[in-house]
Amino acid sequence: MGANYKRMRPLNYLISPDSIEAQEKNHSICIALYNAALNNDWKAAEKIISADTRVKTAAITKLEETILHVAVGAQNVEFVEKLLKLLSDEDVLLQDSRENTAFSYAAASGNLMIAQLLMRKNEGLPFIRGGEGVSPLYLAASFGRAQMASFLYPKTIHILQVGERKGLFLQCINFGIYDLALKMFKEDISLVRARDLSNNTALHILAGRPKAFPEQDKYNSMKHLMKSSNNDDHHDHMNESSNEALKLVRELWRETLNNKDENCFRQIIDTPSKLLFDATESGNFMFLFELIRVCPDLLIERNEDDQTIFHVAALKGHKRIFNLIHEIGFKKDIITSMEDKFGNNLLHLAGTFVASSHEYDYGMRKILQLRQEFEWFKIYIYIFFVTCRK
Repeated sequence: MGANYKRMRPLNYLISPDSIEAQEKNHSICIALYNAALNNDWKAAEKIISADTRVKTAAITKLEETILHVAVGAQNVEFVEKLLKLLSDEDVLLQDSRENTAFSYAAASGNLMIAQLLMRKNEGLPFIRGGEGVSPLYLAASFGRAQMASFLYPKTIHILQVGERKGLFLQCINFGIYDLALKMFKEDISLVRARDLSNNTALHILAGRPKAFPEQDKYNSMKHLMKSSNNDDHHDHMNESSNEALKLVRELWRETLNNKDENCFRQIIDTPSKLLFDATESGNFMFLFELIRVCPDLLIERNEDDQTIFHVAALKGHKRIFNLIHEIGFKKDIITSMEDKFGNNLLHLAGTFVASSHEYDYGMRKILQLRQEFEWFKIYIYIFFVTCRK
């Protein structure tokens, strides 16, 4: 565990003067120091510090920020380096009114060089929590600072409680730090059940992020999905070509399927919403790919409106997902004529999309819209004939 540190506050004489005369003078000093730290003007700051050495550890803002806080927040490396030569190892532990050290500012800004400079002065800085007990590691993840989070993780992960680990894991996913999330999951597979404040699991968060995954036109058919379940070559190719988000989904899904408790399995994929349909609504084809290729039975799952993913894809206009219907054999005809609880079949839903597509995209995307409408018209005609045949 990291060492315990009591809160250290800066001198307040500049922001809490004894008289009106001192208030005016000190205010001018605070403004001058603030601007010097903000604008990387070391000469101006050095002149003021030389006149009164106390200012280097004094609060210069209402938030009780010191010169170091401001300079670190502004990411002025040269200024910070020179200022640190005048500070002791305890001076860098000073916290503002929100209990954040300058190191917390470095973690939030993601400046590794400044973080390393501060740690050379005091190695305990990464262990000091800021406002609301937030660690610098969690703060870095919350600001999407991937390099900083990866830098701090091996140094401070041991100080986090179980709940904090779960929070950090989900925060990494929320802010796209998938490589660190993957590392954390491999170290603790129980994180597959971790949930955020909205009760979402990691898989639920990823289901709604189609842009997190690479476009894989090669895997645009159900044949690839079915064959790939036992295809080592496919596995190798995917490992080489996919990004960290895709690898994370694969690992999370594998662990989910390893769960022999049906109730627990259902809890993960159906609460707070149905995972499969979250991905379909967002058009997340690659996410669906990973789920369906090892669990094709999911294709006949229904949502609360008694719809399959094909009904939702038709309604939302996700042609790539919908086109999988052409490659599922005889089930295609069953699903095509299947009605949801509103009495709509695929013919109605595909027709609804084609009709509604006329209501937007009149500008520069007109050609793309017409092409899209034509593709959906072909799908519409296909469903029409299947329905008539029945």
